[in-house]
Amino acid sequence: MKFFSFWRSLASFRVRIALNLKNIPAEVIFVDLDANAHRDPEYRRINPQMALPALVEDDGTTLFQSLAILEYLDEKYPSPPLLNGFRGAPKADVPALSQLISQISQLAAQFKGEIAEIELNPVLVHGEGHGVTIVDALVVGKK
Repeated sequence: MKFFSFWRSLASFRVRIALNLKNIPAEVIFVDLDANAHRDPEYRRINPQMALPALVEDDGTTLFQSLAILEYLDEKYPSPPLLNGFRGAPKADVPALSQLISQISQLAAQFKGEIAEIELNPVLVHGEGHGVTIVDALVVGKK
């Protein structure tokens, strides 16, 4: 298994945590975002989105997007469960969390240059099919 990562990528960090918690060995290949290595044709063949992280199984199965990778790892390596009922809780509503992340990203892109920060704290991810709850949200405009 190969894991394409960059030390400053929060999405890669999530996957690194999962790999470590599940004790899954992976060859870590660093893709230097600062040097635009993610735009290199060789990496583009692995991940056409040219984003990090990417996970390539020995059989050639390739995944990108951290939540998709986390779901895959939880299905293939069920112990210990991360999204699939950690500590006896029901499986997390990952699609709802993905939708929330997408919507916040769209908001930030739509108002690029006008938003200084967005804080959602905490975000409660309920059991599968029951969505997410944002307990407190703060959007700060640029002055």
